[in-house]
Amino acid sequence: MPRWYEEGLAGYIARMQVDGGGVEFDRFTRSGNEGFVSLSESLSMERLLYSDDALASPRLIQIANLKSSGLLHYLLHAYEEGFVDRRSQLRKYLEYLLEGRNPRYAYDRAFDVTTAQLDEEFHNYLLTSSRPAGTVLTGALDVVAPLSSSAIEGAPLTLALGELALNSGNFEVAKMLFELTTEQDASLARGLSGVGDALRMSEVEGMDQRIASYFIQALEMAPQDVNILLDYGEYWEAELENCEKIWPDPQRRAISDDILEHFQRAVQLNPISPEANLAMGEYFLLPGADWSDGVDYQRRAFDLLPADTFIMEQAVRYAIAADDYVDAERLISELAQPIHYFGEPGWVTDLRERLLRKRRGESYNECG
Repeated sequence: MPRWYEEGLAGYIARMQVDGGGVEFDRFTRSGNEGFVSLSESLSMERLLYSDDALASPRLIQIANLKSSGLLHYLLHAYEEGFVDRRSQLRKYLEYLLEGRNPRYAYDRAFDVTTAQLDEEFHNYLLTSSRPAGTVLTGALDVVAPLSSSAIEGAPLTLALGELALNSGNFEVAKMLFELTTEQDASLARGLSGVGDALRMSEVEGMDQRIASYFIQALEMAPQDVNILLDYGEYWEAELENCEKIWPDPQRRAISDDILEHFQRAVQLNPISPEANLAMGEYFLLPGADWSDGVDYQRRAFDLLPADTFIMEQAVRYAIAADDYVDAERLISELAQPIHYFGEPGWVTDLRERLLRKRRGESYNECG
C-alpha cells in the first residue's frame, strides 16, 4: 500500500468514536476545513501520490498526513452529499497496486480525472461540505473471545524483564536480570546467552573470552533451540564485523564456517522462522561470501515479516548488490518515513551512502 493510504487510513480510523453500541466520526468544522484547504494547497496531489521521497521531509510530513486522512474520507464519503462517487475508482486503484503496478499506472487506469482535477474536487468538497457525521461501514463483525491473563513469575518473568532491559539499552540491568534467571532456573539457556548479549552490547574492554563462553555454554545446554543457535552465530558474526579486530584468514574462514553451520541448523529446525532466514541472508553479505546464495533466504524473510526494520534494511543491501537501484531507493524511503520527524537515523544514512557509492562504481568501506 502507498504511504499516503497507510497514513490516511490511520487518521480515518482515529476519527471513529465508539459510544456504547454506536460508532460515528468526529465531525469536521467549517473553520477547520477552510484552514485545511490552505495547508493542502502547499502539497500538491501529484506530490502526495507519487513522491514518497518528499514525504520523508519533517517540514511536510504533518501536512501530508492530514491531507491523506482528509483525502481518504473524501473518496469514501463525499457521495453521501451528492459529490462524485469515487469509491469504485479507489478500489480499482488499490487492486492495481496489489497486483504490483506502479502508483502512476494505478492512478491513471483507475481514476478518470487528473491529480490536479482531484485536488480541485477535494478542495471544493472541503469548502462546501455540510460536514455530516458520515456513515461508518462496519460489515459483519467477528465475535472476539474475552481477553484473559495468566500469571507469570519466577524465571520466565525475570527473563522477560531482562529482554526488555536489553532492548531498551539498559545493559547493566539486563545483565543482572539474565544472571538472576540462570540462578532461578539453570535450564534456561537464554539466561546465559542473554548475559553474553548484555556484556557484548556494553562494549566493555577485555571481556571477549568471557562473553564467548556464555554463548558456548548456552549452545551446549540447548543445541536444538533455534534462538540459541542464532544467538551463537550472531555473536561470532558481530565479531567478524568488528572493525577493531583483525582476524588471520584461516581463523576468519573457520569462524565463518562455524556461523554458517549453526545458521543452517536453525533454518532446518524452523524453515519458516523470519529470524533464521534473516540470519542466513546476513551471512551471505559477509565479505568473501556470494550474496546471490542468500537471495532466497532474504526473500523468504521478507515474505514472512515484510515490515520488520532489520529485514527491510537487509532487502536494501540485496537490492544494492543486484544493482536494483530503483527498489533500493524505494525501500530506503520507506525506512526513513516512520521516524523522519525525529531526523534520519545513522543506519539509514549509511544505506544511502552504500547506494551512492555503488552507483558511482566506488567501493564502500564499512570501517572507513
